Amino acid sequence: MAFQATDLIGAQLNDVDTSAKFQLGTTCKGIDPVTGLGEFIYLGGGASVAAGLFVTYNPSTLLVTVNPVTGGLGPVAVALAAVIANTFGWFQIGGTAIVQTPDPVVAGADVYSDAVVAGAVDDAAVANEQIAGAAFASANGTPAAGFAYCRLSRPTHFKMS
Repeated sequence: MAFQATDLIGAQLNDVDTSAKFQLGTTCKGIDPVTGLGEFIYLGGGASVAAGLFVTYNPSTLLVTVNPVTGGLGPVAVALAAVIANTFGWFQIGGTAIVQTPDPVVAGADVYSDAVVAGAVDDAAVANEQIAGAAFASANGTPAAGFAYCRLSRPTHFKMS
């Protein structure tokens, strides 16, 4: 994706920064010619973060960790790039994102953490692993093998009691 910021001067949404260029937690909107409008949050990176992976971010520190295969909890976002530890970048929290889907998924399905690949997602229902505020907008293989479009609206990973 080639999102371009529409409301924050200097924001390069697909870049990885070696020093923070914006205050962590800053949000902005951007547009992509294929997927349309999106919303993004500027966060500190974490180990093994890659484009298309879901990450959980800590609302206090505004640092990310790759969403676990089980036991995820809290606000989540999708990495636009490999924003690894000690780097900074933009993560998608609204609009249509490209997400990693190693297993078949169908458009319109709910989104769950993948049972094998941390940060990847699936449509196989698993108790307490649903990501609220996310739904698949395409089957996997669209736009590319191993990926799918996913609609986001400030997604959160939570546990049902």
